[in-house]
Amino acid sequence: MKFFKHPVWAMAFRPLYSLTAVYGALSVLLWSFGYQGTPQLPGFLWHAHEMIWGYAGGVIVAFLLTAVATWTGKPPVSGQRLALLVGLWLLARLFAFIPNAALLSGVAGTAFYWLAAFYMGQSVFAAESKRNYIAVYALILMGITLAVFHTRLSVGNTASLQDNLFAGLVMVAGFIGLIGSRIIGFFTSRRLGTPQPASPQWALMVPLVLPMLMAALMTLRLALPLAALCGIACGLLGLVQTVRWWAKGTAKEPLLWTLHIGYAATAIGLIIMGFGQWIPKLMSPGVHFIAVGGIGLRRARQPQHPHHHILNLLLGRLALPDHGLFDLQGGVFVYRQAAHHQGRHRRPARLPQHQGGGGVHIDEHLLHRRLLRLVAGDDFADVFDDDADASGQFVAGYGFDAAGGNVKMFAPDHVDDAEAGDAAAGVYA
Repeated sequence: MKFFKHPVWAMAFRPLYSLTAVYGALSVLLWSFGYQGTPQLPGFLWHAHEMIWGYAGGVIVAFLLTAVATWTGKPPVSGQRLALLVGLWLLARLFAFIPNAALLSGVAGTAFYWLAAFYMGQSVFAAESKRNYIAVYALILMGITLAVFHTRLSVGNTASLQDNLFAGLVMVAGFIGLIGSRIIGFFTSRRLGTPQPASPQWALMVPLVLPMLMAALMTLRLALPLAALCGIACGLLGLVQTVRWWAKGTAKEPLLWTLHIGYAATAIGLIIMGFGQWIPKLMSPGVHFIAVGGIGLRRARQPQHPHHHILNLLLGRLALPDHGLFDLQGGVFVYRQAAHHQGRHRRPARLPQHQGGGGVHIDEHLLHRRLLRLVAGDDFADVFDDDADASGQFVAGYGFDAAGGNVKMFAPDHVDDAEAGDAAAGVYA
């Protein structure tokens, strides 16, 4: 159908980033003005449920299904397949507002995560991108935590629902850890021109693996002391890594130090939640460190000239009652380096000539074209591709025609030889 060939269906971040941004803002407004939810999913549970598994989860899936094309060199999820995924997300949100439909929201939401895991798994397993297998399993577990929440809700087992919410938050912290462990040191070294500290492979996996184990044990209410140790160990590693990544000059860059401090806040939150398994009153401050850690830091960012390096936190904000303002903000989704654009020709800003750029690049003519583009050059390959080496080899690139959403595949030798700013050097949305 012609509808599914529209550019909006070319990559996952296009519909999902927009929908989650609007929905997150509306949800906070609804709660602020006293929305009380439904009899089955009352105010507190509705808001926590939607902000964790609806808003934050939607952003996570959008990022992973966009990035997986770069990680594996496989075509991105698009067209009718992407529309089906977005449809499940929308159904889950709609049913959450309808009385007696909470279980249907859970079914649609769980299907959303499992279908996303299936789509991502098709790419990473076909490409044998072993480093990224864990993200597929994490999406499956994210769906399980949601399914267990709704199962307990439907049978009236309300005593353990808060544990399910904590488990969902820990999973989000795990995704923050996965992304942050791969890119914070990288972005810092590129911005400041300092050496990037090398980390063993296990140190890049643990920030997601341990929260996964912690969330699973909390969901099942089993071996809670072990869950506590997982949180404490993961948090300590996060603090050590934050210190290692910190370089001279970081404190002078607000958009860098907020990234470091936000990651450290998440790590501290996991430590406190770990001790909270023995001292329950610590759970609330632990939740606050994870959820609120980024809010003041984000607002402390100083405006910069649009031609400067920009490093943004974009996992959004969660506001939940009872345990205070759940302002969940920590995943890094935007790294933008804009060179001088040539507005009169309506050409997008090019990548800097001395190196490739990595991340989600926002076109400087956003008001004209309403586009985001994912630029995956040598640097992005260094961050995410198992097979990338110092020479900047990369599997493949995909180009998307802005008007028609057409997919163009570039051979690996074109990508290897491409200069920064060359169309063949990355993925354009």
